[in-house]
Amino acid sequence: MTRVNILRPLLVLACVWLAGCTQVMFYPSDKTFYKPEEKGYFYDDLTLFAFDGIELDAWLFPARTAGRKGVVAYFHGNSNNLSYHVIQAGWLTDEGYDVFMIDYRGFGDSQGEVDLANSLKDIRTSLRWLYAQYPDTPHFVYGQSLGAAMSGFVVATTPDVKAATQAVVLDSGFSAYPLIVQQVMSRNWLTWPVQLPASWLLPIKFNPVDVIADIAPVPLLIVHGHDDKLVEYSHAETLFAAAHAPKSLLSFAGGHNQAWLDEDNRQELLYFLANGKLKPEGDRAVNVTSDAVSQGQ
Repeated sequence: MTRVNILRPLLVLACVWLAGCTQVMFYPSDKTFYKPEEKGYFYDDLTLFAFDGIELDAWLFPARTAGRKGVVAYFHGNSNNLSYHVIQAGWLTDEGYDVFMIDYRGFGDSQGEVDLANSLKDIRTSLRWLYAQYPDTPHFVYGQSLGAAMSGFVVATTPDVKAATQAVVLDSGFSAYPLIVQQVMSRNWLTWPVQLPASWLLPIKFNPVDVIADIAPVPLLIVHGHDDKLVEYSHAETLFAAAHAPKSLLSFAGGHNQAWLDEDNRQELLYFLANGKLKPEGDRAVNVTSDAVSQGQ
């Protein structure tokens, strides 16, 4: 059997798997991984309605300190559900922030089937709903991994949401859907032969790198670990180069979604939320307030 004949079934399988959809990007679960209330983190379990009537599960955690500083809308990555990712943002309630998070359609207790285009609409709907509940409170958008790609796209392309957003944080995000799929598939011998054909089937109209400049003038923070094996650090460099000021880059020695294991990184994030930039004296920070890049300024 020739090499072409061997690869043909894999190519057909990849095309059937990916054509016309982006479900390959999502790995939902309805399993309960972590119960916040067992650690004293209580929340309101909410139901939001999507544009097509689908019920979406959302959690809203009140700040656990006196004097609320703002509300953070957190959007998780492409796997599991809220109960798995809650620890990534729940700690902000101890720092004076209300934290809102939502499960995408098909995740956890949210109804429907996973879908990229509809999930973007759901994020837009949830932000408009949340902002209406907090008319006089600073609003922050924080996305991780796939959640960074989707939430950043929504802010950049939705004028009313952008106008009401105080700052945006994109953690461990990627620059383009075809590129990240190609890179992930290239790491496995079984999917290596079809990495390029598969990547060609992913949408380019939602690529974060193409719209990230439009987040400005809202302050933007990009967070990424140099040792990220899932989403390579080069994605952060690409996104940061494409973004317009004001923008900041927080780099650290660590892997995917591991920034907040480091207390120094937590303090950098809190400083950014309060000031729209990272600490001037930080040795891992880059702030750009105009056209010139300056380390630690």
